[in-house]
Amino acid sequence: MSEPNRAVFLSYASQDADAARRICEALRGAGVEVWFDQSELRGGDAWDQKIRKQIKECALFVPIISANTQARREGYFRLEWRLADQRTHLMSHDTPFVVPVVIDDTRDHDARVPEAFLAVQWTRLTGSDTAAEFARRVRILVGMDEAPPAAATNNGLPPAAARSARAPRSRRAMIVGAILLLALGTAAATFIWRRPVGSAAATHPPPADSAIAVDAKAIAILPFESSGSSADSADFAAGIHEEIVTAVGRVAALKVIGRTSVLPYADARNRNLREIAALLKVASVVEGTVRRVGNRVKIAVQLVDTRTSRQLWGDSYERELTDVFAIQSAIAREVAARLSATLTAGERALLEQQPTASVAAYELFLQAQRLRTELIATSPLAEWERAVRLTEEAIAADPGFVQALALAVQLQTSMYWFPSLDPSPQRYELAGRALARLRGAGSSAPEVAFAEAYFASQCERNWAESIRQCEKALVGMPNDSHLLLSAGFGYYQLGRYAESAAFTTRAYELNPLWPQAAINLAGISLTLRHFPAVARLRERSAGLPVEAQALLGRLVATAEYEIGGDRARFVRAFAELPVSREKAAEIVRAYEAALLAGDWLSAAKHLDSPQLAETVLPGGGGGGRFAVGVERAFLAYLLKEPKAATMAAEAEKQLSALQAEPRERPFVRLLLARAAAYRGDSTEALERARQVETEAPSFGTLDRINLVNEVGRIYALIGARDKAFACLRELMTGPSAPNPGGFGPPRMKRLDPCWAQLSSDPRFDQILKEAKPL
Repeated sequence: MSEPNRAVFLSYASQDADAARRICEALRGAGVEVWFDQSELRGGDAWDQKIRKQIKECALFVPIISANTQARREGYFRLEWRLADQRTHLMSHDTPFVVPVVIDDTRDHDARVPEAFLAVQWTRLTGSDTAAEFARRVRILVGMDEAPPAAATNNGLPPAAARSARAPRSRRAMIVGAILLLALGTAAATFIWRRPVGSAAATHPPPADSAIAVDAKAIAILPFESSGSSADSADFAAGIHEEIVTAVGRVAALKVIGRTSVLPYADARNRNLREIAALLKVASVVEGTVRRVGNRVKIAVQLVDTRTSRQLWGDSYERELTDVFAIQSAIAREVAARLSATLTAGERALLEQQPTASVAAYELFLQAQRLRTELIATSPLAEWERAVRLTEEAIAADPGFVQALALAVQLQTSMYWFPSLDPSPQRYELAGRALARLRGAGSSAPEVAFAEAYFASQCERNWAESIRQCEKALVGMPNDSHLLLSAGFGYYQLGRYAESAAFTTRAYELNPLWPQAAINLAGISLTLRHFPAVARLRERSAGLPVEAQALLGRLVATAEYEIGGDRARFVRAFAELPVSREKAAEIVRAYEAALLAGDWLSAAKHLDSPQLAETVLPGGGGGGRFAVGVERAFLAYLLKEPKAATMAAEAEKQLSALQAEPRERPFVRLLLARAAAYRGDSTEALERARQVETEAPSFGTLDRINLVNEVGRIYALIGARDKAFACLRELMTGPSAPNPGGFGPPRMKRLDPCWAQLSSDPRFDQILKEAKPL
């Protein structure tokens, strides 16, 4: 096998296989190694893993673009393109890597491709001669041949390409473009400007026809560079950046992108303003550098227009570290003024406040806050506890530090809220103590109202109070995506779906790369049956942490199935979802995929694994728990095995001994009802289901629909059809259950062995067909 840095990866839609094969043959005929899946990847290979590895190691990535790729909104080639796009962010600006090839008259400015593909010139191949020339040029790009003298010009180029070739370009675009344009007389290429980041002046505006529709007052504050070389210097610069995001975000007249969504642009050398503008929908960016020497800090910033690459403003500040809040305030005021955003009196007052006089407390708080933005429901409990420790250390350094006190409340309440973390009375008490401590500070800061909203919703389930506190906090934190997401969830729990969708969408727009924003938007949209909105989030899963990819991937795969109805594709997508390193989670995922496929024998085999030793695992069902014994009894019941009753009785015994927290007890009672049904006691199953059904109205929307869904499944299983249809009608006229494993949306109901008991009754199809988006 030749050296990895000489190989070329061909990526194409299946409809373009013949064209890809011709290009492959031309390249191999020129002695270039090609990774081409049709001829290279055979049975027995770990297909997906091998392709990912090849994209990571190849010298050039050649996406083949055509009307076929344009017509397909999804396909494995789009994942390949996304992986290649992500790799470009790790490369220097002058490294040629992506070499797009167009095989028909598809126009570059209309193409559905990642923005990075538009940052380099394209090759248009229309025949064997140009394919041979292309192969010769590729040999140069991969270092097999010397480049010819640069005296050859743009002879033979179409007029538009010739005009582009004479325009100023970034270094990377020039390198790739110059090599290709020297010989490809029939090649039409396009490229996007890369501003030489690091210089305050921007001299290369994009072509007029490349304008991107953005909000004039939308801004992204890009990660600040550290002038120091130590890790502590980088951490300090990151913290300063986050605080400036918070300060500018207090201005309601601006739309300020959340920190998580600007982190991919941390390397200032490889920033592409057009890409940033297109993805984040911003008209301007703030860039900066931070230098700390002892107790003094120097911050240099510039405001740049993403449409023209023109500097709108720049300045530098040098103060004592204790005056860093004054610098943040000054930057926020100046940015607002330059973008013609008027500050209210309340906003000016907030910007003037100094949260703490303790440098040590401030630095610890910055560390805790950065960690908090990375945590989601399925993050390890130890990581949440680490954020708590950092926050408590900050409070110990300054007991009156309101922002740190508020963060402690958010962390404790979140850990109590998520069933997979710690929904114990002890955690509830810790959250209550943290809130009492915050109240004792006597502050009216918006962070206090936000913490009150957290506790009201996640500990007390008082959604009306949570909304009241969110609206109060939004006055001082109008661009905070966490706050907006909390408001959206509160409105959802109250059944105010239009407001919920609006707030959740706003949170996502402000922080599109924050995993929890995408997950919440997908989950709420799925329950409201807005399936296309969920399907559009597929590309957002690439690059997310494994746990977030799995959560979002489940929701997206379900939405795509509801749209297209391709069961085999759905099951395959579900089975291919990434899993954590825990073997139990992988087994549960395989079990769920087999159940969705209707393969009960395979599902039973997965559950027989000795690695599923625990009675209950995190991550299944509406209550966030997966009861292994109940699921084993369920499969035995479906397969009509005599041992089903014995297995169900054993599962009941295990569940009865379980010390469930109060908020989880209705879900445990549902599991007991299921077990009773599997051992043949319909009377007890009915009584337990009725008990839970009477409790459902007291819950918020999310828990209620999960409870109604499970109760309906039990009614269907034991033959209580009228009651089952009443549950089904409620789920199809109101929100559907969000959990794919719970068979929530309409098409999913047909896959469920429990709901399928109703399929012979004409009411079943009628109710499912009447389900509409809410």
